[in-house]
Amino acid sequence: MTPRTIVLDANVLMRAVLGRRVDRLLQRFASQVTFLAPEVAFEDVHEHLASVLTQRGEPRALQPALEKLARLRLAVRVVDASEYEVMKPAALARISPRDPDDWPILAC
Repeated sequence: MTPRTIVLDANVLMRAVLGRRVDRLLQRFASQVTFLAPEVAFEDVHEHLASVLTQRGEPRALQPALEKLARLRLAVRVVDASEYEVMKPAALARISPRDPDDWPILAC
């Protein structure tokens, strides 16, 4: 079988933390697929999680959500910026002007 790799962005990580479907998909395919996410994607989720939960009327769910985000690091390989920084010019060239802030996802 051909090895498969999927790079996840902050939106997918957020859905994995807050929902069930993405989390189940990650668990289901963990043995067949390598899941990657740049460190910045995890940082984005961590930064916005409290406000998302507050908007949902669930501010007390923050601690369990942060714990789930930490557990995701076991299923999703975190890619340090030093590993993909060399790809920044090519990634920016391909993604601009749509969303240049997402270049780390493309670079991975």
